[in-house]
Amino acid sequence: MKFPLESDPFPPVEATPERVADLENLAHILLNETIAEWEHFVHVQNREVDKKRWKPTKTRESMTVYKDMYHAKSDPVPVYPGTPSTVGSDESNRGLRLLGVGSIVGNLEDFMLGNATISAEQMRIRTSYTDDECVDHRVLDVWRQPTVEDPFTLHSLRWYVKAVPGANAIVKPRDLLLIDCQGILETTKGDRLGYLLLHTVEVPECREIPGIIRCQLSACYIFRPNGPNSVEVYLRSMVEPGGKIIDSVATISSTNALISTWKLPWVGQNRKLTWMMTQPTSVRAEKLGKKVAATKPARKDKCSLCTKSITLLRRVSACELCLDSVCSRCLTVRKLSYIRRNGDLVQVPTAFCKNCIMWSTSMKFPLECDPFPPIEASPERVAELENLAHILVNETIVEWEHFVHVQNRQVDRKRWKPTKTRENTTVYKDMHHAKSDPVPEYPGTPSTVGSDAANRGLRLLSVGTMVGNLEDFMLGTTTTSTDQMRIRRSYNDDECVDYRVLHVWRQPTVEEPFLVHSLRWYVKAVPGANAIVKPRDLVLLDCVGIHEMANGERLGYLILHSVDVPECREIPGIIRCQLSACYIFRPNGPNSVEVYLRSMVEPGGKIIDSVATISSTNALISTWKLPWVGQN
Repeated sequence: MKFPLESDPFPPVEATPERVADLENLAHILLNETIAEWEHFVHVQNREVDKKRWKPTKTRESMTVYKDMYHAKSDPVPVYPGTPSTVGSDESNRGLRLLGVGSIVGNLEDFMLGNATISAEQMRIRTSYTDDECVDHRVLDVWRQPTVEDPFTLHSLRWYVKAVPGANAIVKPRDLLLIDCQGILETTKGDRLGYLLLHTVEVPECREIPGIIRCQLSACYIFRPNGPNSVEVYLRSMVEPGGKIIDSVATISSTNALISTWKLPWVGQNRKLTWMMTQPTSVRAEKLGKKVAATKPARKDKCSLCTKSITLLRRVSACELCLDSVCSRCLTVRKLSYIRRNGDLVQVPTAFCKNCIMWSTSMKFPLECDPFPPIEASPERVAELENLAHILVNETIVEWEHFVHVQNRQVDRKRWKPTKTRENTTVYKDMHHAKSDPVPEYPGTPSTVGSDAANRGLRLLSVGTMVGNLEDFMLGTTTTSTDQMRIRRSYNDDECVDYRVLHVWRQPTVEEPFLVHSLRWYVKAVPGANAIVKPRDLVLLDCVGIHEMANGERLGYLILHSVDVPECREIPGIIRCQLSACYIFRPNGPNSVEVYLRSMVEPGGKIIDSVATISSTNALISTWKLPWVGQN
């Protein structure tokens, strides 16, 4: 059996309010019991382990995992009535009881960030750093997500598959259905404790899979800050591996998986570094607190950190984050993990200077928090949005045909003023906008562009050609997840600093590989002007696809159009702006694409006209990099 599995092994799981209440109650009981055990270990046992009962099995840094040698004589783990727990039965008491105590280098925030994953892709990336023997995983349901107030709280139901490295021929893989809960709580004494709870539960929808043995686990970690760069760890765990397995193999495998948490601070730092590598130069400079070069600097004779001269034994290289020239001894290489568009995980060696590594340790980086509740578009709403997209595409095609056949691709320079050019494409600003016809509103659709307020904004036109083929253009703009949007953003510098895919109702297929119709949220910020210009956000109808004309000609389209979504209220500190932009891409030879764009922008709030024009132009013309994105 090859992992990860190509398709989801279970049907969608929707936890009812009653089931969620049961799971939360179970988590509350287990967490309180573990805290009570930890306090007894600290205050009564003075952090001393009974070596007659507990045998050490593995140590990482200053943390050791012990095996209970008297488990058959120990008190049984209680079963909790009314909860779907599967650990605590007579069968599970024949398993392994493990204890982990000690300390690990790192801070509490990096611990929690390193473990916090809200998608299968993020879980794969975490496993690539921790080597926790997990070969497949799925997030089945999430009922508590991170918020601004609790950025590390994440309660979910998950499926994991564990396999013993190098022993697949003799030891079958094991899977687990777990409640996976993490967060930070404050005790009555004011101490901040991180927690991580992994506890097997019964899920009727998730039956056992042939060839995989269902095992049972109950593990609860407590993380307590123990100084500026140290965290005390307490773990109690019980494992029933199921099936026939040699006791020593079960002990080693369970210990390896449980002690892998010692790498979580490393994971948290790497997540910060990966995020920063996708940010534009202006954001890097703001976060790092220093000027960051736009390109790699010229070779220097001295290291910018230790100031020592460069010799044959001390070579100079550039930090790939801040681009400073540093010597080999002040440089460290980390393998950052990424998920490619085809689903493959790759690790890219990336060089960082010591300053950037130290910065990643101290940087306060809250977990991504969804700013809005989940959005499920009703069939009626989807029909309205599809109708709006159809109108916008058809109107833009009519305008483009008029521009081609009547205007002979000539722009009226008395009306349109050029603002920026990339390759052979130029963006123009309408200088007669106040006199132009208003953009029509579309009755029955949730459009917000076309109102009187929007007509006080900017009207922009873009025409010309760009190097590339239509397929690369469309592949470069086709994204179906927030992670893919982040990768695209790292290539095209469109001034977008945050984004979410809110809802997708048309996805790519074999017949239409570039078709994506969705609702999305974007946040734009003007580089270097955060102190004087507030960020703007947009809630957009985002549609990509290829349209076939009556004469058989293929045209690519990209629609970005503001819509009203009641669930997405304005966020304090961010100004809601309005946009209507429709691109037409027409093949113009083997490696050239003609581009036509009509756009209207209402930036909202108070903003200098020239700043609004430059920012809007930069964002709209960033499509010239789409073929580059598609090729990458």
